[in-house]
Amino acid sequence: MSKIAFIHLSDIHFRKESNSVGDIDQDLRNSIIYDIKHNAVNNLPNIRGLLIGGDIAFSGNKKEYEEAQKFISELVSILEIKEYDVYCVPGNHDVNRDTIKELSSIYEDQCKIDSQLTIDEADKYYLQSISRKRYPDLLYESIKEYNDFAGKYQCDLNSKQPYWEQKFLITDEFQICLRGINSCLISNEDDNKYTDDFRPMYIGQSQIPAKNDNELTIILSHHPIECWKFKEDLVARMDKRADIQLYGHKHMQTMNFSNQRLLLSAGAVHPVRGNDWIPQYNWLSIEHKIIDGNNIIEIMVYPRI
Repeated sequence: MSKIAFIHLSDIHFRKESNSVGDIDQDLRNSIIYDIKHNAVNNLPNIRGLLIGGDIAFSGNKKEYEEAQKFISELVSILEIKEYDVYCVPGNHDVNRDTIKELSSIYEDQCKIDSQLTIDEADKYYLQSISRKRYPDLLYESIKEYNDFAGKYQCDLNSKQPYWEQKFLITDEFQICLRGINSCLISNEDDNKYTDDFRPMYIGQSQIPAKNDNELTIILSHHPIECWKFKEDLVARMDKRADIQLYGHKHMQTMNFSNQRLLLSAGAVHPVRGNDWIPQYNWLSIEHKIIDGNNIIEIMVYPRI
């Protein structure tokens, strides 16, 4: 089949009390379940995955992931996909800040990366950290509970696997490469020093995907490019290599496209409640066509509110 579809959601923010009798967000999840069961399943052909753009938990706590697992398992069952068809990346709320407080060496490494004036220097300090013979995964200790959760879906991250990839064959000659990247390596208590949760996050150059023939590249990241450190060094390369860029974090459902790429933000399943809060997520359908000998990709975005 030349068409493939995904469910893209982000910022679920499961708390310890989620799924309790007093959980006010249960109704939102019930609405998503109903929407997918009666609308997505009947109208989206060949749904191949559930893409979760981070902030699965609220504070990176084990109990929060246990509650999230129940919701995700229900979606997997309705979509009639396998657990390994769930793809996720960490968000800043998936960072366990208590771990950073207990292991001050994590904070020290984060600050070294954060204080660099160029992306090359920041990448150098990151490489030094993950090249230690002892504790090469120090920077990943703060997302240990996320990794335990994400390991079920083969989306855990560490010094040997700073990102993950999955390939989907659309036709015999064309495929999709889905890459999950980590935008939370330096996330910690210092995030709160910035207004609007806008502390620039570090994305190393090693996470930028390659450009390959007969391949559509999708990246899944929690923080959008405007929230990245050294974005002026990254945006041009990312736009040329990542045809579809899926983001979360900002709790706003947005779409921006050019002749190079499509940028799509999911909004939030559980946004902060206020006067203008709107729970949102997306469906995404991708079809490959050959017109006059050219590879043409038709993308349909269905914003769900």
